[in-house]
Amino acid sequence: MTNTKSEEIIFDLTQMPIATRIAIIDDDLHQLATKGHSYWRQLPSERHGFKLFGVGQDAKTKKGDALGIDTAISYHAPATNATPKGQTLCPNAATAKCHKACLFTAGRGRMSSVFMSRIYKTLLFLQMRPLYDQLMIDEINSLNAKAVANGRQLAVRPNGTSDSDFSNIIKSTPQIQYYDYTKQIDRLLANNLNNYHLTASYSGANPEYASTVLSAVDAGHNAATVFRSREQSEHAIKNGWKGYEVIDGDEHDARFLDKRAKAGKAGYIVALYAKGQAKRDRTGFVVDL
Repeated sequence: MTNTKSEEIIFDLTQMPIATRIAIIDDDLHQLATKGHSYWRQLPSERHGFKLFGVGQDAKTKKGDALGIDTAISYHAPATNATPKGQTLCPNAATAKCHKACLFTAGRGRMSSVFMSRIYKTLLFLQMRPLYDQLMIDEINSLNAKAVANGRQLAVRPNGTSDSDFSNIIKSTPQIQYYDYTKQIDRLLANNLNNYHLTASYSGANPEYASTVLSAVDAGHNAATVFRSREQSEHAIKNGWKGYEVIDGDEHDARFLDKRAKAGKAGYIVALYAKGQAKRDRTGFVVDL
């Protein structure tokens, strides 16, 4: 006997990459054999403790605790791990050549249980979007009420490892502060939502893309840049990079608090240092000084 109302996996796996499809089926069978039920056959309402967002589970976002900020991040499977052929959750990942060095390989993202959880949320987002949106709004409002009751501020990062459009949710909850990193520079330049802060994500792997990002910095926007090591990041912070002033992006993750360019002035480079697979990146995405 199972604890689910469905006898089948609730998602359509037919258009998914074969490796991800096999991983889900294997995990589903393992859960059935060991627990008698599988969350792949359960809707979120049937899953005990299911959450779209994690709060205080990321080493860098926890640094915002001292600033009175509770940071909620949702992590999806990035790029093409769970999407039909020809679709991606990171539209410029191939252009920027950052897919192999993605944050998806850093920290807890390397754990298979974490991978499966992110795939589930990704499929929920792709295949049951109205349900996903309602869950997202309900969860954010609940987290915000808790933060306010504790005299703190909630900040929400919808795209931990993706680059998707959540403007419908952001518009509907103007009382919430949202922020993201993005490689969609057009989206950055067009953003007019007061409660949504976007930081460009630099990559030198593609000269044309790199030039587009630096043009956005010249226009007053900030750009996160990954340096090879902590030492190189600190060097850039002290001495600048490509003529731009550099600020420490690893001090905390609350990018909406970063210094903003004065009118007519260039923005800032937000220095990060390589983590996970990015430590071995040689495409140009990670900057070597």
